[in-house]
Amino acid sequence: MATRSLKMGLNDSLKMVTLLSAGKVLEMDADLKHNSLPSIESLTSVFTVTIRKALQKKRITTENEYYLVKEHLLTSDDELAEGDREVLYQYLEAFELAKSSK
Repeated sequence: MATRSLKMGLNDSLKMVTLLSAGKVLEMDADLKHNSLPSIESLTSVFTVTIRKALQKKRITTENEYYLVKEHLLTSDDELAEGDREVLYQYLEAFELAKSSK
């Protein structure tokens, strides 16, 4: 439970990074690198990887995937094809339905 909450908090923080100026992101990246921590790009790649996996599997299987995909869809206007966006919303709905029937 604590791990899931920590992951969700990290995901929320990473999404907020997208609202920062490019200069601030570069500054943060330099600070992360200076402290031998992963770059912002490598941290935010978890969203891309999770979405790609959900599309390949044709479903969302975990709560972590659910919240990552949902957060991404609600806060990003990225390069996702419109068809993929609609499919991901269907996967979210199917996950919610399956979760509520348990």
